[in-house]
Amino acid sequence: MASRLFLRALQNQPTLGNRVWHSPLAPCLKRNISTSTSKLAERLVIPVPNFGRHNAAQPLTSPLSSVLRFTNNIPNAVRNTYWGPRPPSVYGGGPGGRPSGFFNWFRRRLDALPSNVIFYGILAINGGVFLLWYYAQETFKNFRDPQLLRWMYQNFTTSLGNLGQGRVWTLLTACFSHENTGHIVMNLINFALMAGSAIRMLGNTRFLALYLGGGILSSVISLTYNYVIGGFDRRSHGASGAIFAVIAFYATLAPTSTFLLFAIVPMPAWLCVGGMAAYDLYGAFMNPNRRTDGAGHLGGMLAGFLYALRLTRRI
Repeated sequence: MASRLFLRALQNQPTLGNRVWHSPLAPCLKRNISTSTSKLAERLVIPVPNFGRHNAAQPLTSPLSSVLRFTNNIPNAVRNTYWGPRPPSVYGGGPGGRPSGFFNWFRRRLDALPSNVIFYGILAINGGVFLLWYYAQETFKNFRDPQLLRWMYQNFTTSLGNLGQGRVWTLLTACFSHENTGHIVMNLINFALMAGSAIRMLGNTRFLALYLGGGILSSVISLTYNYVIGGFDRRSHGASGAIFAVIAFYATLAPTSTFLLFAIVPMPAWLCVGGMAAYDLYGAFMNPNRRTDGAGHLGGMLAGFLYALRLTRRI
């Protein structure tokens, strides 16, 4: 059995979930459809900061604020190093106090929203899609009506078939899609443990660019991999591609911060994340039929790495 990375936070415990394969829906299926469960707590990761003294940033206002964050020093130190204080939420620029250009105006409006709107909004979307999956499965099981379940597979999973039929939105919608209880529980815990710090570091707009962009690139890399190996009937969904993007983003900006392997062995962040990438790369080539979407994980890591380089103006 492949080794797993277990890392424990000194203060909190962000985790990484799995993006899992699912078989396509057979229109005349005569048995109940079951889905694969993600392996729980496959990777736990926490940076131990080496930034020296910094004032603690204000945590995301939340009943879970004591656990929904990394150590305070990392987001604050990274933000101060690369971007400085966040700009005030005011509207300067064009006539009437509005910035010139719709994008700039929209970005300022988005950044003016409370962070909780972004945080709970993403949780709510994931929860709503999960309830749709549950209702579709129950409808099929109890009434043998596959219509809604087929629609969910067509619109909330990534596959070469869906892309070939023009459903490009599945590159994004699949990142909010979980049809299995264990899968959504682990991925929402993953999101909750990491999102507060990421939003505090980046602001709403940059966080969404990282999270959504990571999920989309994860889907693209996954589909490319399926095309190369001839996996035309494979479907994938889950939030772990976006989560891996955030982890890789942290590791790129703070590569010498310490991660704890098995909650005991300290190692640099770059080595730990590099090890996770090597694990998924090995699985993608040596065990292409496994249920974990290693190619999707790698796509998320690539997105986080590139986004960190872009924001620090290295590319």
